[in-house]
Amino acid sequence: MNKKEINEIEEKIKCKIKKKLGSGTYGDVYQAINQKKKSFALKIESSNHERLNSEMKIYKQFNNISGIPDIYWYGKIHNKNLLALEYLGPTLEKLYDYCDKKFSLKTVLMIGCQLIDRIKDIHSKNIIHRDLKPDNFLIGFGENKSLIYIIDFGLSKYYLNNSRHIKYSKEKSLTGSLRYASIRNHKG
Repeated sequence: MNKKEINEIEEKIKCKIKKKLGSGTYGDVYQAINQKKKSFALKIESSNHERLNSEMKIYKQFNNISGIPDIYWYGKIHNKNLLALEYLGPTLEKLYDYCDKKFSLKTVLMIGCQLIDRIKDIHSKNIIHRDLKPDNFLIGFGENKSLIYIIDFGLSKYYLNNSRHIKYSKEKSLTGSLRYASIRNHKG
């Protein structure tokens, strides 16, 4: 994004964009600060993708579920879709690197229990994430620093349709991150 686009977004949603937190295929995520000096994550996508609107609807399915970030605002400014979310701490990937690529057995077990809880909560809403990887699990911030959150529902979909499981289909292109995709996904 250029400086003019950033200034326009800051003016429209009354915030200050501080730094880029990450980027993906469909957009970028920034740390922003509102007028009350509270940080939030701002996900920005160009509107020719339209995945952010679907992602926002999925986030709304998880209202008040532990380990799913709160949504503050969704909207469109010119050719950009924007989603403001709860600000979180580092990813599991960054935390692992910070710990010299070593977690104690206790840490692994504690992380594993929370990851299973997050996936169970998602499946309870008849949704599959389709992009599970260490970069999409983040540690909470502040008072929630021991809680693991799951993010990035841009590739998620409902696996039940009118109480019936969606049909199995073959010869599909890879969905998700190549490094973490299942063998079945690799085989189409």
